Amino acid sequence: MYPGKVNLPIEVINPPSLLIKAKLWFSRQNSGDDYSLLIYQNDDLVKTISPFSISSGIGHIDRLTGLLPNQTYRFVLTKTYYLPRQTISQLNETVTPLNFNRQLPFDFYPDGQFNLKDIWVGLTQPFLIIFLFLK
Repeated sequence: MYPGKVNLPIEVINPPSLLIKAKLWFSRQNSGDDYSLLIYQNDDLVKTISPFSISSGIGHIDRLTGLLPNQTYRFVLTKTYYLPRQTISQLNETVTPLNFNRQLPFDFYPDGQFNLKDIWVGLTQPFLIIFLFLK
């Protein structure tokens, strides 16, 4: 041993994974490749995963690096023209299941919130609304 050196144990763990369950309201297809997942710890954005795919309401994100297992995070799921949904969960060491409520197709002015801009776009572009509801 060298003087002044300290031996510390190092534990290497596999990166955890996420199993995402999400559905779209007013849509027969619960699939798409334009989803984004924002991960917050407290109020700090710590990771963005974009884009990723959801097929038949199920999405997988494997080998999630940069996050610590057994910590609580806020997960925000976004999709263009749909209002974001969020859930708070502790990240497991292996697979963490995340269940999101149905996403509502009311973000016609895609800024992540429902406001007067969405109503204006809905009134001036009615075909966008029809497209979202028939998709």
